[in-house]
Amino acid sequence: MQSSIRNVDAVVVGAGFAGLDAVRRLRDRGLTVQGFEAAGGVGGTWYWNRYPGARTDSKSYIYCYTFSAEIRDEWKWSELFPTQQEVLAYLNFVADRLDLRPLFNFNTTVVSADWDDEGTHWIVRTHDGDVVAAKYLITAVGILSAPHRPQIEGIDTFAGQIVHTGRWPAEGVDVAGKRVAVIGSGSSGVQLLPIVAQQAEHLTLLQRTPNYVSQFNSPKFDDSDRQRIRDEHDTIQEQVRANPYAQAYTLAGVSAKEVTEAERRAVYEAAWSAGGLAMAMATFADLGIDEESNNTAAEFVRAKIHSAVKDPEMAALLTPDYPYGVKRVPTSEGYYDTFNRDNINVVDLRRTPIQRFTANGIVVGGEETAFDIVILATGFDAVTGALTRLGIRGRGGKALEEVWADGPWNYLGYAVPGFPNLFSMVGPTMPAGNVPTTVEINGDWIDRIIATAQQRGATTIEATIEAADAWRSEVLELNAPLLLAKEGARVNSWFIGANIEGKPISPLFYLGHANDYTARSTEERDKGFPNFTFSDR
Repeated sequence: MQSSIRNVDAVVVGAGFAGLDAVRRLRDRGLTVQGFEAAGGVGGTWYWNRYPGARTDSKSYIYCYTFSAEIRDEWKWSELFPTQQEVLAYLNFVADRLDLRPLFNFNTTVVSADWDDEGTHWIVRTHDGDVVAAKYLITAVGILSAPHRPQIEGIDTFAGQIVHTGRWPAEGVDVAGKRVAVIGSGSSGVQLLPIVAQQAEHLTLLQRTPNYVSQFNSPKFDDSDRQRIRDEHDTIQEQVRANPYAQAYTLAGVSAKEVTEAERRAVYEAAWSAGGLAMAMATFADLGIDEESNNTAAEFVRAKIHSAVKDPEMAALLTPDYPYGVKRVPTSEGYYDTFNRDNINVVDLRRTPIQRFTANGIVVGGEETAFDIVILATGFDAVTGALTRLGIRGRGGKALEEVWADGPWNYLGYAVPGFPNLFSMVGPTMPAGNVPTTVEINGDWIDRIIATAQQRGATTIEATIEAADAWRSEVLELNAPLLLAKEGARVNSWFIGANIEGKPISPLFYLGHANDYTARSTEERDKGFPNFTFSDR
């Protein structure tokens, strides 16, 4: 039975980094806020992705909020690249420290959000019949939160256990002594595979596209490390602002072609040893645009793969044939060494695709292999998928997915013309990079545009079509010279939506410098939001 409509100033969808920041700011502005979260608690991506080996590839001391010195001092990271459990504990700590948990309804899925022109508000409905009228709708659903489950013939007939890494059960999955298949070699696949291989009787990796995998090098912190990080906070943040992806790395600032081979190798060796994102973030400035420069990095990593994997045929299966960084470069502990075990094999799905599931296993190349457990490390309908699944309809009942039929169209990633008072955090066409950094920029901006509407006595805020068209053109123009634009579709890169059949191939991120985006966002704010219409309708 449908409940009566409740009225609030703002609805926030999501309780990860972005959602917590949004409800904090709106509450502190004096607005009534209702948060909705499909999970059973706060954490967003870090609530669901509990698979073995899950870690962040951003450094812990920047993968956090900066707005509160007290919170920074009270929380003590244990290592450089924290595990899923530690990131989730951090977000729970923040939620409790700031008393944000009461602002959310958990285990609650938003099924639709319709703009009501007459009431000038959003009507938000949830799976359990709750209906809320909200002046503002803030989406904070994350870029990797809509799991992609492949449609493979017979998958629902499999009698064993199937589990997606993006919805890993809280009680875990017992793989000990089992025959296990892992489908996918993206971030979650490469992180869990070494751990599963140690426990399973046998493990088969069904791989469509091999990946360039960096190692984790995650030293533990002691109190002196934590004090040094606190003392260097301002310097670290300057480094983040200077990095194209808002990461705590400093690029060499030159082309890979401008140094000698010995100098180049020294840079790569240092980055490889450092681990994490250093190969992409602390080497050369032109790896994303120059094929010759990129090939120096690609060949370096390919040699590392062949050095680590003893069987040349296995090493060849694991070696990418595309430019470095065209697919997201994942990080893992002991990934390549795992393939020296005698209980693992690799199936190249480009040569022999999966034909179907059976009750007992999977048929590939006409041969059935029996499995007890199948792990779908098949990724996400990234960036736009979680938004289009919300059932958002703007003026005239226009569906968001219809507006984005050719790719995301918005202004600065925040707002879509025809969808008044709807704002996204870490949304499509925002920078790729360290999420908490983007979250705080977004949170401040949305808080300020709402404050501006209050000061002007405006009921609705809407981006102009001209601004959205210009922004779309700029995003496409920035993407055009990148190797990603040339090779991304061939290797099913989720950066451009190529991993989802039928999804438009289009850049999902602003791929200029993160600091340039911040400057644009700040300029729009400081000039009073000239590319928005404030009105009483």
